[in-house]
Amino acid sequence: MIIGTGAPIDRVFLEVGPLTMYWYNIIIAVGTLLAAYLATREAKRVGLDKDIIIDFLVYAVPIATIFARIYYVLFEFDRYASGPFWKVFAIWEGGIAIHGAIIGGIITAIFFTRKRKISFWKFADV
Repeated sequence: MIIGTGAPIDRVFLEVGPLTMYWYNIIIAVGTLLAAYLATREAKRVGLDKDIIIDFLVYAVPIATIFARIYYVLFEFDRYASGPFWKVFAIWEGGIAIHGAIIGGIITAIFFTRKRKISFWKFADV
C-alpha cells in the first residue's frame, strides 16, 4: 500500500505488448549495476584488476538466477509436482529466491577465484 492512501502498489513497472516488467526486475537490475560499480572501484583500491569484477558478473548473474529458481522450486515443490514439468523453468511467471542466488553466487566465486588464482577472501571482501 502507498502510505496514507490505502491504495495498493502496482507490481507492474511497464507493459509493452506481451512484455511485462515488474518492479522487482528493476530493483534487482539497479542493485546489480550499483554493486558492479562499487565493486570495480573497490577492486581498484585493493589492487585487483577492475575488469575481473565484470568477468565475474558474466558468470555469476546467470548462475545466480538459475540457483534462485532452483531454490524457489525446491521449497515450493508441491506447486510444481502436479503441473506440467516445463513450469519448473517458467521464471517469467515469478518465483525466485534470494537465498538461492546467494548460494549460486558464492559457488561461482569459489570456482572463479580458483580458476583466476586469486584469493577468494580478498575477492569476497571486495
